[in-house]
Amino acid sequence: MWVKICGITRPEDAQAAADAGADAIGFVFWPHSPRSIAAGDAAAIGEDLRGLSRVGVFVNQSAAKITDIAREAHLTHVQLHGDEGPSLAARLSLPVIRAFRAVPDAREIADWQDSFALLADGAAPGAYGGTGRAADEALVDAVANHPRRILAGGLGPANVAARVQEVRPWGIDASSGLEDAPGVKSHEKIRAFIAAARGALAGD
Repeated sequence: MWVKICGITRPEDAQAAADAGADAIGFVFWPHSPRSIAAGDAAAIGEDLRGLSRVGVFVNQSAAKITDIAREAHLTHVQLHGDEGPSLAARLSLPVIRAFRAVPDAREIADWQDSFALLADGAAPGAYGGTGRAADEALVDAVANHPRRILAGGLGPANVAARVQEVRPWGIDASSGLEDAPGVKSHEKIRAFIAAARGALAGD
């Protein structure tokens, strides 16, 4: 199972994620997020962790801006977390993870079916992720037919095993549930989260 630790702002947190067995780290490039990071800082953090996927999270930014940041930050994937359409994704050269916060209709799902992955996240008014709220079950079901379904929203060490067993996602993504403060990860929570997630399917 693919595991992403998102909202990384410090090199020691990225290293803790790598040491615990994460597959990817996420950098938030939406300037209004408390976990926002500059492209150069993200590049420096990821420099010694080239074995991990490096995902950039963007909200309603232009294809040109996303491309510039992705190049500077040495990203491997782009996560679109706003109201972007598939025409924008078509102008990007990196694999795209499309995040949903509300239940999409069948046509919208079809429009994004060629994405690298579809992510189900929790929703809160005015927020674009990092809410600590669980994803709506109808949303989780709506993206179930994609071969790479990522579960996010309200995940932490205490509930991830149960959620993984219930949903059987291809991947999981956590941020606020692993923090001591916004942008400051708890290394203990990271270790416990990944161990619980991987242990949930150990008998399969």
